[in-house]
Amino acid sequence: MLLCVCNAVSDKDIDRHYLIGTKCGRCIKERNIVEDDKAKRFNKDKPNLSLLPREACEQEARVWMFGEQKYGRDNWKKLWGDKTIEVCTDSLLRHAFAIASGELFDSESGLSHAAHIRCNAAMILEYQKQLKETELPLLDNELIDIDIPTEYSTLGGGIITHWQRETIHRRDLDKYPGAKVVK
Repeated sequence: MLLCVCNAVSDKDIDRHYLIGTKCGRCIKERNIVEDDKAKRFNKDKPNLSLLPREACEQEARVWMFGEQKYGRDNWKKLWGDKTIEVCTDSLLRHAFAIASGELFDSESGLSHAAHIRCNAAMILEYQKQLKETELPLLDNELIDIDIPTEYSTLGGGIITHWQRETIHRRDLDKYPGAKVVK
């Protein structure tokens, strides 16, 4: 049964206004509809987890359980640090390449490579959530542009800094003191 939400109804009214179609039977005006017999839910803008495929979730859970037996519960949380994205991506890609080569199940766990991929992706997502910065740390083997300072003395005793741009691997950045990463 649908309750009318017209202004004529107050908390003191004993008899409630019920709708006939979308019109109030008492005030005969078009009204918004409020369902009287159902609990209110405020799920707008919340993820609809019922959309997740059950089989995929169950297989992923089996991989998490395998990891718990092998490494201990929540061992994966110890990954957080500079290498997290790289470690998880490497593992994810190994499983993806195995699938691409026609191998559907991991030889060690006996579980689906696709479920292992989901676990690694979940670790990356959890790590992203933990980051305080909006940018992810970049992989060590990524190519980046840097400006390297080179100083020259002038005849008047002053120093002129000239910047030379180079492309290097991120892992080599510490070899260039004073260098600035070009965004």
